Amino acid sequence: MASSPRRYHFVSEKKSWTDAQTFCRATFTDLATVESEEDMGRLIQLVQDLGYSTEVWIGLRGYLDDVNTWKWSLDQSGFYGEGEGEYRDWLQYEPNNSGGQECCVDIVKPKWNDAECSNLWPFICYDGESDSYILVDMKLSWKDAQNYCRTNFTDLASVRNSTENQLVIGTAKVGLGGTWIGLYRDCPLWKWSDQSVSPFRNWSPHPRGEGNCAAADVANGGGWYQRDCGLLKQFVCYSVPNMQGVRVNLKADSEINMNDPAVQAAILQQMGQRLREKGLPADAQLKWKQQVDGQIFSKNTKDEKRKKRSNDEF
Repeated sequence: MASSPRRYHFVSEKKSWTDAQTFCRATFTDLATVESEEDMGRLIQLVQDLGYSTEVWIGLRGYLDDVNTWKWSLDQSGFYGEGEGEYRDWLQYEPNNSGGQECCVDIVKPKWNDAECSNLWPFICYDGESDSYILVDMKLSWKDAQNYCRTNFTDLASVRNSTENQLVIGTAKVGLGGTWIGLYRDCPLWKWSDQSVSPFRNWSPHPRGEGNCAAADVANGGGWYQRDCGLLKQFVCYSVPNMQGVRVNLKADSEINMNDPAVQAAILQQMGQRLREKGLPADAQLKWKQQVDGQIFSKNTKDEKRKKRSNDEF
């Protein structure tokens, strides 16, 4: 696919985020990806020019499925020995993400618990100069506690082994609620519907909600909010002018997982190299096209291969 500016398309019919995604993929290319302030301005202008002032779905969605992608706030090379970065001491049945947004870790004596990062708890800092743990008896959110520890000490407390765990548990505040430590996960992990890797974000400075799908508030500068994906909203799709699709058949070893993103990226890279050797412009971009069911590859039987071409596209 040649590199071209996205063309946005406003759809006034209200749909859930998933139904909007399905509609955009069937009618255009996908739900809107926004890569810059300029893109955001064009999207806002489009909707306003059509006489609307509303929240619209865009193609950004948060994923909370993996509750085990934990990491430490203190991420210094050499601080953790072999296996020490993976030490855990969870309460029974934790982590369970029971509230749907439990992305930070507190100590509820004598074990660890996943909790919503907005909770206001005391916290434990680590001081690298004295190699000690310090209880800060102020009730802050996890993020504010992280900022405090980084400003006044080294970072929120990491726990590398059972000996350090006993020290931290002994330092934690006794009482209702928990005590923050430095373990967290990216929650939700926001991804674009078309699998673009654009890091651009335009979150509203106001409380942005708790849903897992992003909506842009056209009436207020296009700031993004987290909304329940099942809500019915108008939405913006995009298409790419001069985009060309090519269908290909691929033969792969039965042991290769064609749904692995790393495998798909490697195939695309090899195809790009060969096409450029045959005259494809250097600035042209290739990408896989997802089917309505979200898959890229469809497996054909030998009989089907004799009857029709593969539906795999890039």
